[in-house]
Amino acid sequence: MRFFPSTTAAVATGAVVMPLFILGWRFIESTFSSQVPVILWFAIAFVFPVLFATADLRYAAHRRRELRSFFRPLTTADDFRLYYVPAWRRMFVLVISTIASVFFLKALGVEL
Repeated sequence: MRFFPSTTAAVATGAVVMPLFILGWRFIESTFSSQVPVILWFAIAFVFPVLFATADLRYAAHRRRELRSFFRPLTTADDFRLYYVPAWRRMFVLVISTIASVFFLKALGVEL
């Protein structure tokens, strides 16, 4: 079984990584006066986990090799059905998981 990307990875990313992302962002803003650490934290703690949890990078790489171009968009009906719809579904699960974990932590009294 493949863990990335999957619904399980989206749930784990939303439930664990996003609250850590929020806490890290608050810590960086209160500690540093520069925005460079914030940008680095955004790339490391938000972009990469969300990308790996939602986008099927193997499928995209396979289609890029078939199309023989990196810049040609994936626009066929199969691409939509096999790449975009599952990614959107995983993104929806990630958002719901993030909302649930933030509400749960707020109910426990954790300041986010």
